[in-house]
Amino acid sequence: MRHIIIIIFRVSAVPPSPVMVLINPSITGTQVAGSAYTLSCIALKSVSGLTQSAQTQWIGPNGAPLATNGNIVVDSAVTGSLRTTQNVTFSSLFTSDAGVYTCRSTLSSPALATPYQTMQTYTIIISGKQSR
Repeated sequence: MRHIIIIIFRVSAVPPSPVMVLINPSITGTQVAGSAYTLSCIALKSVSGLTQSAQTQWIGPNGAPLATNGNIVVDSAVTGSLRTTQNVTFSSLFTSDAGVYTCRSTLSSPALATPYQTMQTYTIIISGKQSR
């Protein structure tokens, strides 16, 4: 007796993420207290046809959005047709600046059912002593 087995696979295509986030430098490393340091957040649109720009925001280790103050400068986002870049620059790193920083990118478009949000984190480790 012969049996015939038919297997049907259903493949569902996962839609691509409309935006992805990169942080430069891409590798976490130890920084020296007192030195200047810049992080860049780059949001890349990966779906063609979306005309809106991604909005970026830096979040500090305490969970609050970063804002320009005496030691930190958060640049205005620079937007191109496919990418948005926003830098945060520390004029002098303090030991209290150590921690996990998050770049959050949000893309809203009539072509998307809901706003799409993605995040990337970067850890700053600081050696030496310089406190506020």
